[in-house]
Amino acid sequence: MVLRDVISRNGLMQRDIAAAVGVAPETFSRWVSGRVTPGGENLVRLLDFLRKVEPGLQAEDILAVDKETSEPGADA
Repeated sequence: MVLRDVISRNGLMQRDIAAAVGVAPETFSRWVSGRVTPGGENLVRLLDFLRKVEPGLQAEDILAVDKETSEPGADA
């Protein structure tokens, strides 16, 4: 499972999640694509939000990389 799957499965909008977490939509888009990984307080806020629609969700569930959409060497 990856972040993109959680968003799609629950009919969520990226801009709404970004606003709830307190980050720019562009930043959230980078998380979804796997180019950047949320960390620290951002990860905590993201999990708090997503657990409202998927209780029990773990960081490992959303931080997994979707190998079909990730770019090689883009681990910034």
